[in-house]
Amino acid sequence: TSASMHSYADQEEAKRVVSQGGVRGQSARVDGGSYQSYDLNLPTLLDQAIQAAHTMVDDARLVPTDTVSIVRFDDDASTLLPLTPLSQRQTIHAAIESLRNYAGGTHMARGLRCALQETGRLAPEVAKRVLVLTDGATFDEDECLSLLPQFGNANTPIIGIGFGEEYNENLLRQMADATQGRPYALRQMTDLGEVLQIEVGQTAREVVTDLK
Repeated sequence: TSASMHSYADQEEAKRVVSQGGVRGQSARVDGGSYQSYDLNLPTLLDQAIQAAHTMVDDARLVPTDTVSIVRFDDDASTLLPLTPLSQRQTIHAAIESLRNYAGGTHMARGLRCALQETGRLAPEVAKRVLVLTDGATFDEDECLSLLPQFGNANTPIIGIGFGEEYNENLLRQMADATQGRPYALRQMTDLGEVLQIEVGQTAREVVTDLK
């Protein structure tokens, strides 16, 4: 939930609306920089990511006993929803909507630690995925790398999903390779829904991950 995720998905359309006049901007500062913020009736990148998450939760291939946890990370990180069965979809959808309440920088390792805590509650044989969405370079790359053995040992693949030009593509690839996950590079945020559909299908087919 970095501040950049609150930018409008269609920047050209946003510029066109502002240039037409009648829209008053407000000064804002993020990470030492200043910019003008405009309240426009246009979808943001975060809006599109939230919509994709809602769609994933409602995927018919998932069953009521499947569980979902939601972690947000920016300057800090927190678990907005502990592992919750899909039979409680209303609770899950509400937690997804609460992502709108956060903004800041990018400290991915803090989010990864929350994810480790949640997935650590699952039995070893349970098929699981950690899906990480980022649109910026994180401030704690070394710490992210140091956590990867814990995901690998727990048979928990990281699906690294990057968007834009500022995130570290090599870092996401390392995260995926070290945990037997997959990296994705989104051309536009609306492609996120397709990625989530692919991963739901992969997880649904993985019945047992460790026969022992």
